[in-house]
Amino acid sequence: MRPIPYDIKIEIFRRYLEGLSIPEINIVYNVSVGTIFSIIKEEIKKDELFQFFIEIAKVIKKHNLSIYELIPAIFLNSKIIKLGLSSEFFEKFLELADTKSFRLDMNLEQFLTKINDIIEFEKSTKIQIHDILPRIEKEKKELDGLRREKEVIEKEINNSCGDIGLPKSWILEYIQQKPLFTRYKEDKEAFFKPLDLATKRNTR
Repeated sequence: MRPIPYDIKIEIFRRYLEGLSIPEINIVYNVSVGTIFSIIKEEIKKDELFQFFIEIAKVIKKHNLSIYELIPAIFLNSKIIKLGLSSEFFEKFLELADTKSFRLDMNLEQFLTKINDIIEFEKSTKIQIHDILPRIEKEKKELDGLRREKEVIEKEINNSCGDIGLPKSWILEYIQQKPLFTRYKEDKEAFFKPLDLATKRNTR
């Protein structure tokens, strides 16, 4: 019997590690069951971990998966552990995100983008998202109060116009310009005060 090439042996053993049964390998490579068994036994002797991998492969195949689908799962699990999370927490998060995104008529990527936008908003404005509505309500009440105060002031101005016989426009202009007159008066006093002191010194 012609010896089986080494690369074929490795290919047979690799397929066995992937969860393919000996009869299935026999059909694929047209190699006798006894020869396949001998190849597997020989390779397992080289490293006992192969037996462990074989058991994992059997479980993977039982769930209709492949060894290549397991690799990303291993990397993901490693990342979850590094973040200090558990796989149970991650599963619950994905379930919750999937449910919430469905209710909002978004796909999962859009939903996670929205979450990121909210986080960036809170960082830039220093406002927590749940504080926005109470803040709006508070400012709305303050605005309503200012409007009522304005109405009262306008009513008093109208009454004053009738009492003193001045046009309403004059009174409104006075109210608008009063801060400027006050500032001018303060600046004027501050400007002339040093001159007054100098004049007093000179007259002594």
